[in-house]
Amino acid sequence: MHNGMLQLGGEKMAKSVGNIESLHDAVERWGRDALILLFVSGHYRQPIQYSEETLGAARTGVRRLREAARLLKPGPSPDDMAPLKDRFFAALADDFGTPEAMAAVWDWVRESNRRGGVGGDDLREMLSVFALDNLLEAASADGEPDDVARDLLERREQARAARDFAEADRLRDELHASGWQVRDSPAGPELVRVER
Repeated sequence: MHNGMLQLGGEKMAKSVGNIESLHDAVERWGRDALILLFVSGHYRQPIQYSEETLGAARTGVRRLREAARLLKPGPSPDDMAPLKDRFFAALADDFGTPEAMAAVWDWVRESNRRGGVGGDDLREMLSVFALDNLLEAASADGEPDDVARDLLERREQARAARDFAEADRLRDELHASGWQVRDSPAGPELVRVER
């Protein structure tokens, strides 16, 4: 829904300028969730900087939410944290103020982490507004990697085959942040749960 200009290197992103990146390429490179976090970090009518730094920060946000999810407990959130959820929805009701809404999310996550994890219903409700509640999903009950982890592993293998070792290392680190360790063996790479 963002309709402000995307800016790349201080200029608006435009085909006529030649400084564009296709949505497919952006999703492939940064991931759907990081792009959504980037777009909700700014107000929908204001320009947003599209850069390595802002997308890197969005990717870090994705990792933080996945990390916070590991501490969450099933069920209702504490009543004394309800004002944070109220602040989130009040910001959205005020001209869809997504930056203020996300500030409430980050305050909620910080408080949950401080308490060692709380019931996650409120966080799930807030993130579902932006279709980011998937970040709270754990691996399947049998301990097998989920589709996101398998996709990251496949992209890592493609980067290694292309000898793009920096990207392969970045993807390995992203897997680790989401709870998976890559073990390379003669039979090929496998994902194992990070011991906490």
